[in-house]
Amino acid sequence: MIFNLPYVSFILILSLNLILGMIFVSLLHKCRKGPSFRRLRKIYILFFLIFTLSFAGIEVMILNTITRPLPEGINFGYIIILGSGNRSRTTKERVKKAFEYAAEHPNVKIVVSGGKGQGEKISEAESMAKRLIDFGINPKRILLEKKSRTTYENIKFSYEIIKKQTPEKVPVLIVTSDFHLFRAIMIAEKMGLDAYGLPSISPFYFKINAMVREYFAFIKDWFYLTFMEPSNKNRVF
Repeated sequence: MIFNLPYVSFILILSLNLILGMIFVSLLHKCRKGPSFRRLRKIYILFFLIFTLSFAGIEVMILNTITRPLPEGINFGYIIILGSGNRSRTTKERVKKAFEYAAEHPNVKIVVSGGKGQGEKISEAESMAKRLIDFGINPKRILLEKKSRTTYENIKFSYEIIKKQTPEKVPVLIVTSDFHLFRAIMIAEKMGLDAYGLPSISPFYFKINAMVREYFAFIKDWFYLTFMEPSNKNRVF
């Protein structure tokens, strides 16, 4: 029997949390007669509530972003497609979704964003550009961002390309996987883009695992952009 990797990853994450919870409860049980028991219990309950509420809140916002319809009447200047590996089904679905929109809006330019992964001969950007051209998109509409390795860099480097092409602020449409869209838009808005999202739909079995990972990735990126990113220190969000 061949196990699906996302299922295995989700089970490992769930099992690890259960084991850590059991260890913590065991420690609390052992020191229940000690003077620090009540304090430890309060700390545990506080962290549990913070984690549970923040996790639920972020997951609800991810789902809300997925189901939110694209506003009508917006003339997007650019589409940004976020890469996720040259051979992955995820990237193929993102490119397909972007093509469907670009085919109906011939004036919008397309930024394909993604660097070269380990063992890959070409960058994700070059791979996505080739797919778009094979679909029939004019190569002159495509701009390549070939340096990025993370979602943060996807948005940052793509924005730099857009600003060189069009100094004035224009609406931007980000195309990425459904589970990934909420974080991508958050990063873009933190950087000052007028950003909207168009999700490609992921298989349910993959989405479960990915949405769990997105919680931790969102916290990391939000914290960095809010408190550590130099260009954002003087910006009011």
